[in-house]
Amino acid sequence: MNLNNVVIRPMLTEKSNCMRAKLNKYVFLVHKEANKTQIKDALEVFYKVDVKAVHIVNAKSKVKTYNYKKGIRPGFKKAFVTLERGSEFKFYEGV
Repeated sequence: MNLNNVVIRPMLTEKSNCMRAKLNKYVFLVHKEANKTQIKDALEVFYKVDVKAVHIVNAKSKVKTYNYKKGIRPGFKKAFVTLERGSEFKFYEGV
């Protein structure tokens, strides 16, 4: 897998903002086939940060009912990234 396709986007939610402020953890939506080392390498290469730890959560797809029709919400994988002290992402400025 190419490192360009590993990290899709940051997940900006209220919970992720609290984690960022208190614990120096960031949440990213990542490719379904990415592993921890690929995520760590991609973040260190493209964003020039020091990654301390990476934790991964797989969210399975769900069947939902919409107006008497059944639909499927897609599954996704997200990564919780802990950075070393003094290291931060520049694109979170002003959020």
